[in-house]
Amino acid sequence: MIRIACIAALVLVASSPAWADSAPPERSAKVYSAKGRAMPKQIDRNMIMWSVARVSSKIRGCTTGLSFTGIVKLNAVVARDGTVTSVTVEKTPHEYLGTCMSDALKTAVFPKTAQGGTFTRTISVSPNPV
Repeated sequence: MIRIACIAALVLVASSPAWADSAPPERSAKVYSAKGRAMPKQIDRNMIMWSVARVSSKIRGCTTGLSFTGIVKLNAVVARDGTVTSVTVEKTPHEYLGTCMSDALKTAVFPKTAQGGTFTRTISVSPNPV
């Protein structure tokens, strides 16, 4: 009996002309995320760890069959919409390796933020047999 009353109430609210004709509420200057919470100002460490982890297999794939050892240091710029707009290679033992890892990092997707952000990722490279 209670279930029928709830369904009837939902039908009445959904078919109400006042609700159907009303304009959407004005957006305030404050930016909100999809879950209704305030959007973060810029990317943070957890966002970086989570987003880079999702492309780590692409990054590791760059070392397959290579015999280079060393450090690759990448500087990334993330836009407000969460896309990586640029990655510069600061240090690499070989140009191919730096370019491959840079291209892999460009595919990462970050949560949307009010300002975006930048970060540096240092990756230790050791030979990875085929």
